[in-house]
Amino acid sequence: MAIKATYVKHVIDLLRDKAGKEARLLFREYAQRGGAKTLVELSKEISKEINDLTDILLQAFTGKGPSMMKDPLYLKLIYKHCPSVLVEKFRERITTRLPATYITAILAAQIASYIVYNEGLDWMESIADRDVVKAACSYMRNVEDTEKLIEAVEGTKLKQKDEIATILKHSAARVLTMLSLEKEESDRAAQD
Repeated sequence: MAIKATYVKHVIDLLRDKAGKEARLLFREYAQRGGAKTLVELSKEISKEINDLTDILLQAFTGKGPSMMKDPLYLKLIYKHCPSVLVEKFRERITTRLPATYITAILAAQIASYIVYNEGLDWMESIADRDVVKAACSYMRNVEDTEKLIEAVEGTKLKQKDEIATILKHSAARVLTMLSLEKEESDRAAQD
């Protein structure tokens, strides 16, 4: 009860953030399709895309909860899902008391929604079924690497650093992920 007001505020902040991302994606998809689909139709497609990717990740992650909790990236994603007051006050409880099934579901949903909100409806369709989990996990690692690249660029005296940072922010994780998948496909073909 001591943190109730702060907790409620942080939950509302998280909901606003997700709603904002959903709205931006809705309008972006609507514009890209030239209004061929209604916002309601697109909203249903976005929900389906997030749920489908969540289900794929959930199936792949099931049973791996404890080992995944040792990965700093996955911990960061789980904490990002939670209201910050819970992370501040009860960080250890989140990782030790929540059942592994909850942790796995949080992680799968966090990754799926992040990717769909950032890449839109068609990106995961371009990836072979056998590579979806690998691509999603690689994508999230590339997001972290991209953040480091952006910091490095912003720390320079380059005249175009703002433009470079913007390009990195909008495309680096996707491009790095696709390049790694292409390399793996090439390596598989070479082995055959």
